[in-house]
Amino acid sequence: MSADSLATWREEFPTVEDCTYLVSHSLGAMPRRTAANLQDYADTWSRRGVRAWHEGWWELGRNTSDLLAPVLGVAPGTITMHQNVTVAMGIIASCFRYDGTRRKIVLTELEFPTNMYLFEGFARYGAEIVYVPSSNRISNDADRLLAAIDERTVLVPGKGQDEPRSTPQDWKRHVVLIDQVSLVRAVLDRERRRGRSCKRRKRRKRQRQKQG
Repeated sequence: MSADSLATWREEFPTVEDCTYLVSHSLGAMPRRTAANLQDYADTWSRRGVRAWHEGWWELGRNTSDLLAPVLGVAPGTITMHQNVTVAMGIIASCFRYDGTRRKIVLTELEFPTNMYLFEGFARYGAEIVYVPSSNRISNDADRLLAAIDERTVLVPGKGQDEPRSTPQDWKRHVVLIDQVSLVRAVLDRERRRGRSCKRRKRRKRQRQKQG
C-alpha cells in the first residue's frame, strides 16, 4: 500500500487534521463515522430494548474480533474482546488458584501500571509476585525473564519480549503466557487439547463397550 493511499485515510480521523497522533495504544483517534454508528446503536437500544441482544448485539464482539484476526495474523474465532488489557488479564488470572506450589506470577518492571496493580491484588490469595528488572528501562531482557520462570510459575503476563538466547527445561508445558496481542491463545489451545483428549477417551470407552 502506497503512502498516498494511506494519506487518504487521514480525512476519516478529525483529530489528526491538526496534529500527529501518537497515543493510539491508549485511546485511538475516533473515526469520523463513529458518531453516526454510536447514534445507530443508541437508537437500536431505544427501540428494541433487551431484544437487541438477540437481534445482533451478542455477535458484535465476535464480528469485531474476526475483523481483527487477519490484521493480527490469527484464525477467526481465536480473539476475545474486552474493555482493556488489564480487565482481560484479570479474567485469565482468575482462572487459577494461588494456594499451592505453583503460585508465582512473573512480571517485568516495565509492565503497564494498572497491570501491576491487578496482579499485586492477587497476592492476597497467595500469589507470589516477581518483577524482572530491565537493564535500560526501555526494553525487556528475555533471558532474564526466562531465568525467573521455574516450576513454581503459573502466569507470565507482559509485553512482547526479545528473542531469548536459551530456553530453560520445559516450563512451557505448565506456564500460561499472556501478552497484549494474543491474550488468551494459550488458554484456548489448552482447552482445545483437553477437548480432543476427552473425545478420544469417549471414543475408546464406546469401543470397549461394543467389544464387551
